[in-house]
Amino acid sequence: MQRQLSFKLFFLFLAALLLTSCGTLIKPKVKTGLIQLEKGSYKLDPSHVAVLFKINHMGLSTFVGRFNKVDASLEFDPKNIAAAKLSAVIDIASVDVNNADLEETLRGSSWNFNNNSPHY
Repeated sequence: MQRQLSFKLFFLFLAALLLTSCGTLIKPKVKTGLIQLEKGSYKLDPSHVAVLFKINHMGLSTFVGRFNKVDASLEFDPKNIAAAKLSAVIDIASVDVNNADLEETLRGSSWNFNNNSPHY
C-alpha cells in the first residue's frame, strides 16, 4: 500500500514537472518594442468594435451596456500629433444591454435611442 502511494506521488510530481516545463516549448517568440507609426487615414473595422458604457446604479451595482454599430476613422501624422482627427458615428439604435425589454424601452421616444435622434 505504501509503495503504491509512493509511485502515485512520484508520477504526480513527474507529470507536474513535465507540464510546467512545456510552457517554455509553446511560448510564442514575440519581439517587443516601439513601432514606427505611419502617416495616413485609418478606418476602424466595424466587425471588431463596440462602444461600451457603464452606469452606477444607486451605488449598489454597475450596469454595463454597449452599442454594436460604430463607424470610426482617424487622420494621423506622427510628426503633427496635435492635428490628428478622430471621427466616430455611433448608431444609438444598436444599444445592447442584454435585456430585450429594456432595449425596447431605450429605443422608445422618451429615451431618444431611436433612429430619429441626432447622432452626436
